[in-house]
Amino acid sequence: MSNSWLEPDWGIQVLEQSPINIGFGEAKVYLLIESALMPNWKQSIYQHVNQHGEEAPFFASLFTDTAYQHIEQGPVLVDVTHYPSLQVSWLEQFETLPIGCVLLTDNTVEVATLLDTLRHRLTVLKNDTSTFFRYYEPRMLLPLMGALSTEEKQVFLPQVHSIYWYHQQWLQAKWSSLQSSKAPLSSWNVTSQHIENMTTIMTAIQSQSESA
Repeated sequence: MSNSWLEPDWGIQVLEQSPINIGFGEAKVYLLIESALMPNWKQSIYQHVNQHGEEAPFFASLFTDTAYQHIEQGPVLVDVTHYPSLQVSWLEQFETLPIGCVLLTDNTVEVATLLDTLRHRLTVLKNDTSTFFRYYEPRMLLPLMGALSTEEKQVFLPQVHSIYWYHQQWLQAKWSSLQSSKAPLSSWNVTSQHIENMTTIMTAIQSQSESA
């Protein structure tokens, strides 16, 4: 699919193939999945490690220690940096269901710090009201990432420097991380300008889908 309809200031790149075929370089690789859409995710992990004689990778629920911890199924972060075959298996599933996205960080980023940020961003302010925000949903990522400036992306996810997701095609947003910043996370305010930008992008997505 052509990427000519993507506006340059959205900061979104189309990949001609799965990121698995391109490689993730020296970065830490995390999959952020929606467990409700992948109910066998834990079984898949243990089947994989048993077959390969490996220890299980780190994983954690984003809802733990948040206002949403009473919800049984929710987003799960899995560190697949040293599990290339698991990356291949799960990213193939990303192409069939809106299961999740890939997050890349520098090797110096502690997973606990990343988790704190990801959990913090589950709640945003919209019209001065705290609102649950599924920022990790693949169908949400293009309008969200496209609506944010590079500086806003850095502040929203300071430890991350690249996100990959599949929505009709593989897409990527990347920026320089602020992982060395010691500033505490502030609440994220979804402004009227953000909403206007996201609406414009969603309209463009719909037009592209209809013309495809």
